[in-house]
Amino acid sequence: MKLYEYYRKTGFNPSGFSLKTPGEFQTHFAKRSNLLVNKLKLPHMLWRGSRVFEAGPGSGENALVLASLGARLTVVEPLAASLAGLKELFARWKLRSSIEKA
Repeated sequence: MKLYEYYRKTGFNPSGFSLKTPGEFQTHFAKRSNLLVNKLKLPHMLWRGSRVFEAGPGSGENALVLASLGARLTVVEPLAASLAGLKELFARWKLRSSIEKA
């Protein structure tokens, strides 16, 4: 069985985690900001108005950070359960309009 088939059959999202509270989001945002700004040298202002394509975003926790910085997203997620989680996450944080295509 291929890994994708296993994930689809079991509904398992290998990269999902909770971002239900402002504190959880702030912690995740700080970690991703450290990666983007300090490690990759990609400043926050770079994302404002940018168009980002992400293949396999899972339930969207990392894509949410880019959306919160002003990016417009096109996402391709083959697992229906993960895509549903992504849309729910973006709606919860009032960033659903940041997704141009899913």
